[in-house]
Amino acid sequence: MIAFDFGSLCFNRSTEGGIIMVIAPKSDYTSLDAFLDGAFAYLESDPNFYDDWQEIYRERDGSPASEEKVQYLRSCLTEKMDQRVNMLLPPFERAVYVAPPAWNEVSLGAETRSEYLFILWATSA
Repeated sequence: MIAFDFGSLCFNRSTEGGIIMVIAPKSDYTSLDAFLDGAFAYLESDPNFYDDWQEIYRERDGSPASEEKVQYLRSCLTEKMDQRVNMLLPPFERAVYVAPPAWNEVSLGAETRSEYLFILWATSA
């Protein structure tokens, strides 16, 4: 498992937003939900990634993520960080909301052919 915290300085334009992402091989977990449990415990294991992840996301939405929100997060990771961070993401086979999307936060659990991902975009703007 690996975690990334892309703070506001990673983006091309001035922003108060950031992205946290956790990735792990599917072979390490029995399901996306089991991965999310592991991802939140992993994030809590390091003080640089804040705390209370398991409490905040204890009750998960689990509904399919809209294509619009998936594309928005993909663009944040691949276009809006251009020239600072370059990332190649495989297609998602499935993406679900971890929590209902809000104006200041979108959280997804996603599955590719070989990985599980947790992606959180949030802003304080």
